[in-house]
This record gives sequence, structure tokens and C-alpha cells, in this order.
Amino acid sequence: VDKLEHCLGYKFKNKAIALQAITHPSYRIDSSGCYQRLEFLGDAILDFLTLRYFYMKHPDADPGELTELKHSSVNNQAFSYVCVK
Repeated sequence: VDKLEHCLGYKFKNKAIALQAITHPSYRIDSSGCYQRLEFLGDAILDFLTLRYFYMKHPDADPGELTELKHSSVNNQAFSYVCVK
């Protein structure tokens, strides 16, 4: 984590979470965990924020329309487009 902090020029408040975020499940040597739990949490937060945005922006949309908006926005293709842009 120290090398990562040095490369990023950023000090993590919780080094244990930073270590968990960069640990692959095949490398678990203790109970520090791996990135998958944090990925799960991040996905849920991203889903919530995206749905909240669409819910507020389109007050007359029905649940099916909101679901379509979410699915078209929260997917790897959309994320890769944003990253490249």
C-alpha cells in the first residue's frame, strides 16, 4: 500500500481497505479479504445513484422505463465509453 500511495501521491485513511481493494481473491493469505466485497458494494452504490438520478430527472417514468434507463447506463460498454472519452 505504501508504494501505491507513493505512486498516486495520496495517503489512504484506512490502509486495510486499500489493501483489500487491490487484492485478487487468489492471493488471500490472511483474513484481509479481496476486492470482490468492495466491488459488490460499489456496484450497489452506483446502481442506487443512477436510479436516483433517473427517478428525479424523469418523474413521470414508470418502473419499466426506469429499469431500461438503468440497464442502458450501468453496464461495461457504457463505462468503457466514458473511460475512453
